[in-house]
Amino acid sequence: MTGIDDASSAEVPADARLAEHAGGSRRPAGPASLARLGDPWSGRVVRFDDAAGLGIVEATSGEQFGFHCTSLADGSRHVERGRQIVFGLRPGLGGEIEAVRIVVVDGARAAAATAPAATS
Repeated sequence: MTGIDDASSAEVPADARLAEHAGGSRRPAGPASLARLGDPWSGRVVRFDDAAGLGIVEATSGEQFGFHCTSLADGSRHVERGRQIVFGLRPGLGGEIEAVRIVVVDGARAAAATAPAATS
């Protein structure tokens, strides 16, 4: 297979096509990410394929997670590479952890969104 748009790609799960398209750069989710499924994460978009609607985000911890364009919270179907984001995680259909509820933010808002809540 040479690219994400090959006719044979319909037989391969979307996660595998995305990983191949991205050069296999996705790392599996570690125990830390599994423990933090309900927490907000911050990071950036490192890859996005408009035709497939698939992308990869990288958390500030260095972990990478796939996503589908329907996970963009604003309802758009496109996000630019390099954009700072806040997102959540959930188990995906293939068992891999995927990014969901993706919100594009500027740097200050991303830091505030992931900061621990103050207790009094």
